[in-house]
Amino acid sequence: AQAAPGGGTAWPLDAVYDSTNNKLIVAWGNSATTANTNMIIAYDYNDSTGAFGTANTLYDISTASGLSLYNISAMYLDATNSVLYVSTAISTATTVVNYSIEKFTYDPSQIGVDNTKVLTRVGTSPFYPYGIDTKCISSMRVAD
Repeated sequence: AQAAPGGGTAWPLDAVYDSTNNKLIVAWGNSATTANTNMIIAYDYNDSTGAFGTANTLYDISTASGLSLYNISAMYLDATNSVLYVSTAISTATTVVNYSIEKFTYDPSQIGVDNTKVLTRVGTSPFYPYGIDTKCISSMRVAD
């Protein structure tokens, strides 16, 4: 088991496993926009023992400028193309225009070196903008 960040104020929403680099990437969230609530954290993970190691924060809503990932509902890691897709709300509103899918390049070599360079948003607008089909996505896979 892994303790929640921020003293238990967030809950795990989704996780993807980077088997090449032995990293478990976990999206955490809750109903606030303060530190340690809506985050993406990469954990060192030993697949054979199930043990977690170092936690590296890749995204925290309280320190992100210009991009809000709020209560992430699903993630998909395309390790072949080094891309992470994130289904997310962009604020605390519950209207349809609040939900989108973001696309990030993923550079695992920066985990623990410069965590701000692990995920880089592709473009200046969402990969897939809001729509009735983007609300409450619970699982996704992106294909050519």
